[in-house]
Amino acid sequence: MTMASSFPIISDASMPVVLIALLLGSLAALLMEGRHQRAAGAFSTALLAALLAATIPMLLHTGVGRAFPIFAAPFVGSASLFADGMSSILVSTTLLLAAAVSLYATRGAPLARCEGGDGHSPKRGFFALLLLYVAGLVGVFESSSLILFFVFFELMLVSSWLLIGLWGSGRSLAAGMKYFLYTEFGALLLLLGILAYGGATGTMDLLAMQQAPEPTSAVAVAVALMATGVLVKSAAFPMHSWLPDTYHSAPTAASALLSYSTIAVGGYALLRAFQSFAPSALGDGNFMLILSVIGLVNIVYGGIIAMRQSDMKRLLAYSSISQVGYMLIGVASSTYIGSLGVVIWAVAHGFGKSALFMIAGIFREYAGSDDLSRLSGLAGRMPVTSSMLLSSFLSLAGIPPLLGFWGEVFIFLGYAYSAVGGAPDYARLAVLTAGVIATVISAGYGLLAVKRALYGAQNDLSKNAKDPPASMWLPVVFFVIALCVFGIFPSLLTDAFWIYVP
Repeated sequence: MTMASSFPIISDASMPVVLIALLLGSLAALLMEGRHQRAAGAFSTALLAALLAATIPMLLHTGVGRAFPIFAAPFVGSASLFADGMSSILVSTTLLLAAAVSLYATRGAPLARCEGGDGHSPKRGFFALLLLYVAGLVGVFESSSLILFFVFFELMLVSSWLLIGLWGSGRSLAAGMKYFLYTEFGALLLLLGILAYGGATGTMDLLAMQQAPEPTSAVAVAVALMATGVLVKSAAFPMHSWLPDTYHSAPTAASALLSYSTIAVGGYALLRAFQSFAPSALGDGNFMLILSVIGLVNIVYGGIIAMRQSDMKRLLAYSSISQVGYMLIGVASSTYIGSLGVVIWAVAHGFGKSALFMIAGIFREYAGSDDLSRLSGLAGRMPVTSSMLLSSFLSLAGIPPLLGFWGEVFIFLGYAYSAVGGAPDYARLAVLTAGVIATVISAGYGLLAVKRALYGAQNDLSKNAKDPPASMWLPVVFFVIALCVFGIFPSLLTDAFWIYVP
């Protein structure tokens, strides 16, 4: 299957229903949380599961695009909700992850206080903000218009900022403000690029375009601005410093979704910009080489710093910086298989990293700490949690038969094709070689964390540790099972993937 506009586009009224349900559900959850938070959590989980079931047809009808007109305005143009194979996969993954995260948060540490125990967080609003954040994510993946994309991008930013600042632990207010300033700066660059693109091409809606725009200097500047804004949101080096404090301070359930969105939104936005709105950018070898070098720096820098962390959430934060690098190399491959690898990598990262953040929360609550320097010998006391920890890290390291293996293989295979598919590009070959070698780092920090937490002599903390109730470990087990199923049957994702190109 190739990236082409020949696939049929049908009108689908269910697309706005999903977003409307999330927005109204957010209001309903807010009202419910005033009286009974666990009821609000159960409502949020059920709503997300139902909406996931409603989006499954988008995946089953391979090669069929879906659209629903929203508005048409002077100077802005038309705007529609839209889903091709790429967005369909990411929307379904988002709803699946959010449903599991909502279930986890319902049974997790009491939400009437901050995880740090300072008692200053509000007594309601967590699940309302969670649903707003999911609405922003779904809207980002389903926007055909760059203006509509920006609106949902801002909704995602504001709701996640409030989740971090109001419900986080430690210096959550400071971390939330740092997150907001960095990502809002990225959003402003994105907006400048969008406006410049509209001025250069006369349209900002993908479905209104008859063909790709001419590769003028104005289009190049617009795409560069949009890409830079996305790189800030994706914590690409050297614009990454907001991420460690944010993930460390955010509530565990929010960290699970934030980690997924960093790669999923970044990868989606770059692929959509380069493949659908400005395919000429893919032919700029220098630009793509710079992007891949940034990716390589992310892989090495994030991985090395992750190996030096004892706090598990900080380890996972720097790991996410490293994982972003693989996404950037896949985008820079300028190939279909590399783009497929980016989407698979985002899905695998979502399942694996969400499971690991949940395990960090389980360690804190049921082992007494998530500091790896204080944990030892947990394998005998927490067998379910320990098995899930090892499996999730193996997926991030690209070990078969887990899904992360296919994401990594497709990314590097696509990049290899771009390096030697024609005349050999020795700069790209150097990046490819270094990137493949750097995968050892991903395996290193994961296996080191597993060794420190699970093996060795039991101490006072581990002697009192135990697996949590089933309602807390079920989401984690589900994620690992999903990594195995999709890893053994990757065609479930590859057959559904395609990108709309005008």
